[in-house]
Amino acid sequence: MKELRALDHFVVVGQEMEKRIEAFRDLGFYVGPIESHLELGSKNCIIHFANTYLELVDFGEAASWLSDPYGKFIESCQSGIAHISLRTCDIDLARKSAENQGLNPDKIIYARRKVTHPDGQEDETDSACFYAWRDDNPYLSVFLSEHRKPETIFVEEYSNHANTATDVVRLVYMSVDPASDIHYFSKQFGKDPDEVSSDGFKIVGSRGEITEVLTPMAAVRRYGGNILRDSPQPLNGFCVAIHMAVRSDSQVRMVLDENQKKYSDHDGYLIIPSSESCGFAMVFEHSSVT
Repeated sequence: MKELRALDHFVVVGQEMEKRIEAFRDLGFYVGPIESHLELGSKNCIIHFANTYLELVDFGEAASWLSDPYGKFIESCQSGIAHISLRTCDIDLARKSAENQGLNPDKIIYARRKVTHPDGQEDETDSACFYAWRDDNPYLSVFLSEHRKPETIFVEEYSNHANTATDVVRLVYMSVDPASDIHYFSKQFGKDPDEVSSDGFKIVGSRGEITEVLTPMAAVRRYGGNILRDSPQPLNGFCVAIHMAVRSDSQVRMVLDENQKKYSDHDGYLIIPSSESCGFAMVFEHSSVT
């Protein structure tokens, strides 16, 4: 039986870590402290949600095999979401499956880092992952992660954001040829798309969250000038938007107005342009998915 997978976390790379932290704080997010990956040489800080998280990464003293694949993305986009993780309940079995499917997975790596719980107690995460980079469209690659101590990742007290955001409910890519991406995404999600059209395709994850791959025309039609640019070129594709579920859109507006952040109001949802959100549009909306 195939494992049906869900969105887990989103790797935000690019400009200096402090600038990324400041940008997300101004959008009303609680941003965790900078911590080090004990075995990788990289650093990160986390924006926690109920089932997902944004990971702001600084490659620091990481080896070139870890940092180099992001180079073309940073050169082209400056900053943004360059890599997405899906969650698996068995990393070893998932890697074996990826190998059997011809996805050429890298070795399993361990992203241990120290954490401090709200009561001041120190702990360590116990997370493992593996990459399965695509040659044809690398920034529409996803990787798989297993969290063996989820209580160190999904901390309720750290998920109380001033903007009332609760979770990521939609991830949207722009691709020069969405039809060529279907095979890879189907293998990684463990299911075929729920919807395919001339605009692209949509996959509903195991929690009900949505991942979409759109043509450039469809992405521009939906988000207009809020996305980084109207074509992924010179790349073949990248993430253009994420949608956040929020409890109170009036609270979002208050935070954005207080911090003088640009946004547009679209009858029930608010769009933050990529210029205000580290390279990707952020949409705040009411949603039943948590």
